Amino acid sequence: MMNTLKKLILLSRIGMLPLSLSVPIIGALSLRQSLSVIDLLALGGIGICAHFFGFVLNDLMDYQLDKESPYRQKSPLVSGAVKPIQASLFVVVQVPLAIILYVWVLQGNRAGLALLGLSVSLSVIYNLFSKWRWLPRILAELALATSVTLLGLSGALVYQQMLPTDTVIYCGVLGLVLLLVNSVPSGLKDIQYDSQFGARSFVLTTGTTVSADGNLTVSPLLKCYMVVLQVMITIAAIGLAIVYGIGLLAWMMLIVLQVFAGLHTLRLMNLRHVGEFKDVFLFLGGFYNYLALVIHIWAYLPFVLQVILTMIMVRLLAIPFLRAWGVYRGRYKHIIHT
Repeated sequence: MMNTLKKLILLSRIGMLPLSLSVPIIGALSLRQSLSVIDLLALGGIGICAHFFGFVLNDLMDYQLDKESPYRQKSPLVSGAVKPIQASLFVVVQVPLAIILYVWVLQGNRAGLALLGLSVSLSVIYNLFSKWRWLPRILAELALATSVTLLGLSGALVYQQMLPTDTVIYCGVLGLVLLLVNSVPSGLKDIQYDSQFGARSFVLTTGTTVSADGNLTVSPLLKCYMVVLQVMITIAAIGLAIVYGIGLLAWMMLIVLQVFAGLHTLRLMNLRHVGEFKDVFLFLGGFYNYLALVIHIWAYLPFVLQVILTMIMVRLLAIPFLRAWGVYRGRYKHIIHT
């Protein structure tokens, strides 16, 4: 039993779990108030339930495709370590667990519970239509982004029934960050096998193409889409910073993070081969955008989270400089020694 549970947790892409569990938490913190330890744990628990629900359901929907994909052969579902019925039950049980946390532990209201239910429904819509069936792919992507927005708002509604405009915008921008990350880098990651086996992801519907040997052509439409979303996120982040009245150091970090996010978007626009994916760290821009949003509520984060996020931020900001140093050493080392 415990071994199966461990495999199910691994199936859910455990590396993304910290971001998922933080959504209800930062949604609540966007009200600019501190939270008790119990509240943090309960909100984080709801985020974990949402993560398990969405990611395992996604693997169930893509099961037939993943069986043909070489890089998914170690997946517990594809390898047979987890049976589809077990994964299905694991997905279903997340809903009552989230409701228990929201109603009994947090004493959440009906409006918040309704948003939580709608968030789950939109997650289902995304997983049903992100690569298959008749719904336009952009609507499926918007469904997932809205699901994340509502998850954040449901966290805020625990503490305030009439949400201020800045909180609604804050959670909306969080959804935009997810929209950019999921529809572009995530789509590019799978594009070769999606194209090969007949799936129609969002990036493919924009006219982006990939050859059998991995040569990639990012369409003008997808490039425009990336730029528009990144500009919207940056403008919203700056506007929120003004409303939230962040300090000078926070402003400096916000600007640096948004510049890095913009540069990463430009790098994605110029990809020429799927072999470049490892070199550009496809999801790096999403982390920059996410941390730029967290800057707004930094003062209300528990000290432990501030320390952890500071370490993550330093590591992420160091990546371009480390890569530049590596290029310098690799290309010019022979000049130095002559």
